[in-house]
Amino acid sequence: MSESSSYRQILRSTSIIGGAAALNIGIGLLRMKAVALLLGPAGVGLIGLATNVVALVSNVAG
Repeated sequence: MSESSSYRQILRSTSIIGGAAALNIGIGLLRMKAVALLLGPAGVGLIGLATNVVALVSNVAG
């Protein structure tokens, strides 16, 4: 495999991973916007608390 082909493959793989991460962030923002519109500030706070509890339990179990 030539050096330029290797660089091309690295760039392609990195762009796929970066694109997937950007898409994941965008979907998360849209989801939180929908929750904020539907539930209001109190609902967003409750979702944050629930997320933190899940993360805590996951860390303790791990």
